[in-house]
Amino acid sequence: MPKRKKWTDKQLTHLQNILSRQKGRNFDKIRNQPHMNNVTDNNLIHAIYYYKMNVNHYWTEDEDDFIKNKVKEGLTYIQIAELMPNRSIEAVRHRAQRAGLCERRKLWNEEEDRELRAYSQLFTTQEIAERINRPYSSVHRRLKDLNLTPVSGFERRRQKLGRKTMDK
Repeated sequence: MPKRKKWTDKQLTHLQNILSRQKGRNFDKIRNQPHMNNVTDNNLIHAIYYYKMNVNHYWTEDEDDFIKNKVKEGLTYIQIAELMPNRSIEAVRHRAQRAGLCERRKLWNEEEDRELRAYSQLFTTQEIAERINRPYSSVHRRLKDLNLTPVSGFERRRQKLGRKTMDK
C-alpha cells in the first residue's frame, strides 16, 4: 500500500479556508483550487478527518439563539446560513427543525377539502395551489388522498380556448 502524502502547512491552511468558505465538501471544487495539485478524494478525506478539519461541530447556545432570532425576524434558512459562515443551509434547517422553530404542516380542514373538490373540476394542480395559497406538493398529495383528479394542463388550455371563442 502506498504511503499517504504529507500535507504542507500551506496546503492545510488553504484546505481549512476552502472548507469554511464552501459550506460543505465538493472535492472537485477543492481539487481545482491552487495548492491542491494531485490531491485525490482519499487524500482529502484523510486530511479533513486526521487533522480534525471536520466542518461538523457542536452547536453553541449562541448559534441556537441566533437562529431563533433570525427565524422570528422572518429570514429564510438560506439567508440565515449566509450569515453563519461555518454552517450550511441544510445544517441550519435541521437545527431549526430539531429546536421546533420551523412551521408545522398546516392541517387540511373541511372547507379546504370542499374547495379542492370544486376546483379539481376546473383547474390544474398548480392553479389550485395558487388559489388556496398552499404549496403545489401539499395540494397534489391531498388530491391523491381524496381520490381527486385535477384538470390536465392540456384540458385547461382547451377550456380557455373554448371560452375565448364563445366570447367572440
